[in-house]
Amino acid sequence: MKTPYPHQTAAIEVIDRKNLLLSDDCGLGKTLVAIIAGSQQVPRFNRSGLIIVPKTLREQWQQEILAQDFTSSAIELFDGQRSIDRLNSTDLPMFTIIHYEAVVKWVNELERVFFSFICVDEAHRIKNRSAQRTSAIKRLVAHRKLAMTGTPYDKNPADVWSILNWLEPDFFRSYWQFYNSHVNYKEIEVSRGKWVKVINKAQPVRDTENFARLLRQFSLKRTKKEVRSDLPERIDQYVDLQMNSDQADYYAKIVNAEDMLVALDDNELNDQLITIQLTRILRLIQVTTDPTLLGVKSSSVKLNWVMDWLEDNPSESVIIFTRFRETAIKLHKQLEGFQLIIGGEKRRIITSEDRGIVGTIATMGVGLDLPHIDNAIFIDVEWSSILMQQAIDRIHRINIDNVKHLYFLRCQDTVDELVYRAVRDKWSTKELVENFLRGSVALQREI
Repeated sequence: MKTPYPHQTAAIEVIDRKNLLLSDDCGLGKTLVAIIAGSQQVPRFNRSGLIIVPKTLREQWQQEILAQDFTSSAIELFDGQRSIDRLNSTDLPMFTIIHYEAVVKWVNELERVFFSFICVDEAHRIKNRSAQRTSAIKRLVAHRKLAMTGTPYDKNPADVWSILNWLEPDFFRSYWQFYNSHVNYKEIEVSRGKWVKVINKAQPVRDTENFARLLRQFSLKRTKKEVRSDLPERIDQYVDLQMNSDQADYYAKIVNAEDMLVALDDNELNDQLITIQLTRILRLIQVTTDPTLLGVKSSSVKLNWVMDWLEDNPSESVIIFTRFRETAIKLHKQLEGFQLIIGGEKRRIITSEDRGIVGTIATMGVGLDLPHIDNAIFIDVEWSSILMQQAIDRIHRINIDNVKHLYFLRCQDTVDELVYRAVRDKWSTKELVENFLRGSVALQREI
């Protein structure tokens, strides 16, 4: 049974008084806060607490609740009509754990149930106010609401409105009023009579003090350093590699393909062209990661580096990230004793005995608490800064005792460098494509 830290106790006390957006840094123990706060609300109304999570995290939440000395009968993994019947019976579970897709499917039945407590984990998934999952969740009724995400917004500060609107709909009524009040933008005429709002990337918030003051009324946001000043440091190392000759030849072949040479014209950069070029970018990343993903018989300088590192550091704990499912499976077959975590498969519960893990960034970026892992290797990266930060925070957490080493592999003079810039500068997909086209044309001339 875990004992909450002082910062967790403070959050639990706030939730007892009001709805809350808990946006602490990843790794500060938001799950434990939700379990304790929820367990305090349930007896007051004799109604179940609902925990809404990504599908892959249901069993993880179940284990976390059991670890707090609750019995299995206190937990209901939502299972359609059987669970609806139990929610309407006298044999109520303390916690009902449901995934987003099931909320959408069963919303007509769920909205008739009064919940003592609703927790939405990874709440940035409801930042799109028009999405089905967002609309469904906002139809549910509860005494107390908790939204949890370390990244309530990324590029657009107004993304947080949808979460706040769920928490306090009477206060946050109008999206556009919120947008116009807090987003630093200018209107640009893109064609005759057609204007678009363009956010200032360098300073997206209109008035940072006013915005922070507003958020403080409805949210808690603590950083790792604020909570623990002696937190061991995180050391990032960027490992620049040269592709082997087969990789380089195939990479150049793709870059020089006739359909890659697109003149950059803002008027022509429509959604179709962006989609096409994102596919090209992905193909080039596959070449730098592992050419066999494209059916090319070639070794990978990155995978060779990983195997060399493992051979040189046999006693080190490590988690290996890649964006490609096939690459994770390939490595898992070669690495004895490693656990595999990928999408589409039931996740095994990871314990402190597991010293080697390999999987995909998107799947391993949530729900894992790995303070015992001291090293992380990113074979490639997602161009979403949110996904990357979530992945990094799996090992750099409040309860760590050792320095954490992160290795980011990138092939020199390739699209890898562009994608790393996209993550660092939080580019939109349009900006990524624009810079890719400029860079690919320049690269083609140099080859």
